[in-house]
Amino acid sequence: MRVLVRAAAIVPFAAVVAVLLILKRQRKGKMNVTTEKANLGNIQTACAQLIRLGEEIVHSLNQANPKTDRVMLFQLSALRAIRLASACLLLDENGYVEEVLALTRTLSEVAINACYLQMAADQEVASFRVFDIQKSFRMSENLAKKMDATDTISDQERVKLQGIAAAARTKSQRKDNDMSWSTDHVAIRAEKLDKTMASGTEMFSLLKGSTYEFAHPFVHGTYQSFRAVSRLMSKGTFPADGDRETERIQALGGVNQCLFALCVYAHVKLGLPIEAEIHEASRINLAP
Repeated sequence: MRVLVRAAAIVPFAAVVAVLLILKRQRKGKMNVTTEKANLGNIQTACAQLIRLGEEIVHSLNQANPKTDRVMLFQLSALRAIRLASACLLLDENGYVEEVLALTRTLSEVAINACYLQMAADQEVASFRVFDIQKSFRMSENLAKKMDATDTISDQERVKLQGIAAAARTKSQRKDNDMSWSTDHVAIRAEKLDKTMASGTEMFSLLKGSTYEFAHPFVHGTYQSFRAVSRLMSKGTFPADGDRETERIQALGGVNQCLFALCVYAHVKLGLPIEAEIHEASRINLAP
């Protein structure tokens, strides 16, 4: 049984690594136009197939009885990932490459968190569920001070909100000014996940170190994200889709990397019999 699990983990993981190798090669130099178009079509097809597989995962986990809170969080995360990936396909079709890259940052963290919550301590799971309440309360309090809006709600309502925030604070064991629900940075969460997989697997660390990190400029609006729009300033035109196959492959390759990670984890750790589907998506994704 252990051999089968290790094999199931390693073979789809090899496909994920291959995606990274493709992207690395693309950054060094462009492929010919025919190859680029073929690769883009394959990656788009694989993305659509992985989205369908994500839907199957959610449906299969619905059959689990009893279903734990952790499994429910995995389902919700998978649904969120499906929506993000579907949005990325729509954006790609309309030439919004940088916007796809921005979404891959969120998608990476959704995938890592979904899997990490399956092995995290109970207290961290509780924090994940309630930390947003703390942050929302802190945000509203800060806005009220800046806008001098202290009279917008009654004292009774304010006390009630303070009680809700206090209850969330007790469960999360986090401060209102903490940046995250977890004491561990996403990189540490990824490393901890890899240690639960087959020996030598670095699937989640590679996801964090590639797709998550590469999307940073496009999320935060730093200079590297201006490369495409700068052409509009200098030439009066925006790069056409046909001129951007390499960039589109890179962006959608990141989407697929996130979806592969979710699917592989669902197969290896949650026991879903989807190995054949993962292999097929891998084959399409890497077809020349």
